[in-house]
Amino acid sequence: MRQRACVLILLWLTGCGKSPPAKQGNAAGGRSAPAVKISHFYAGRAEVIRGAAVLLCYGVENAVSVRLEPPVEQLEPRYNRCFQVTPLHTTTYRLVAEGNGTAVSETVTVQVRAAPQPAVTPEEVPSLITLFLASATETSAGRPVTLCYGAPEAASVSLSPAVRDLAPTDRTCFSVSPAQTTTYTLTARAPGGPESSESLTVQVR
Repeated sequence: MRQRACVLILLWLTGCGKSPPAKQGNAAGGRSAPAVKISHFYAGRAEVIRGAAVLLCYGVENAVSVRLEPPVEQLEPRYNRCFQVTPLHTTTYRLVAEGNGTAVSETVTVQVRAAPQPAVTPEEVPSLITLFLASATETSAGRPVTLCYGAPEAASVSLSPAVRDLAPTDRTCFSVSPAQTTTYTLTARAPGGPESSESLTVQVR
């Protein structure tokens, strides 16, 4: 019994029962690698008209590679970079940055609306009446005033109130003798039906 106790003491003194070695730290002194980070990712405008270009800007840190989904062009890690995209419809872009065995991503959506349609205005039709005027816009009751008109391209011409029969002409003049203030309306009609009208008023004092 005494001999066995001595053997145990001898083993303890000579270090035969060593402790397991301590775990070694990594090459960075035990610190983990810096995390991949997207510092910013945004669109220059949130809404554009179809066919218009818009800027996308991004910045990453500690990344080994960067890509865009859907792909537009080859990207690379940068602290700050902008590039153009021309979406044809509302699109959500996803920026993915990878490094140190990890990946992070952010998204931005660009709304696309159709271009406004130009207002359709009816084509202006040239007037059939080239001339309609009075020799005086004021007169005494019963005193004659000369009216002149021209409508060479018309199929028919009429005056209201009716004074006399009129016909298409380059220039024709005739007299009227209004008893009271009267508004005369000249109407010229084309062969296909369209018409043009002009009016003038003769004041009777």
